[in-house]
Amino acid sequence: MPIVLAEMTPDRTNWARGARWDGYRRHGETVRNRHRMCGQDDIGSPSSVVLDVEHRDMDDEIARFNGGTWPDIPTKNNVVLPKVLAEVRAMPEVVLFGSLPVEPTQELRQAGFSTALLDVSEAELRRRHAVRHAEEGWTNVEWFEHEQAVIQDLRAHNVFDHLIDGEGTVASITDDIMKLVEDLRQL
Repeated sequence: MPIVLAEMTPDRTNWARGARWDGYRRHGETVRNRHRMCGQDDIGSPSSVVLDVEHRDMDDEIARFNGGTWPDIPTKNNVVLPKVLAEVRAMPEVVLFGSLPVEPTQELRQAGFSTALLDVSEAELRRRHAVRHAEEGWTNVEWFEHEQAVIQDLRAHNVFDHLIDGEGTVASITDDIMKLVEDLRQL
């Protein structure tokens, strides 16, 4: 019953994940106090408690496998990401938050993963970027077009088995994820 849950969100591919990133280092800078708008920390914790399902964040796993720092892109793609995916593939039950290119997504599907998109409109994504910039003084909107292209490529290759409304409340999104997990457990 493993699931890849692709996120199209204002923080590269991830919802602003909040406190989990305290002390996380990206390109040599410590990232702290990320805004919690409706993030996977909020979603992951209730899901893991209620469903007892393991959940992993792709970016957190990449940093973990790289000694706590964010690698350069070639190292990430060619060295670290394969290690992350190998570990995740070996897990019998996991929700993996993150967005991957088409080929690794298709490989995970062939390995038995279901895929879901947390679907968020461009307007909402831009609003979240603006809120974070206003409240925290930073943004990474420079990745916006790239991430939109990744999601469009995934859609064009018809790799999503499920869509979840990513614009709802934390509770409603958590409920939708929990329902999907329970439905997949019944298969």
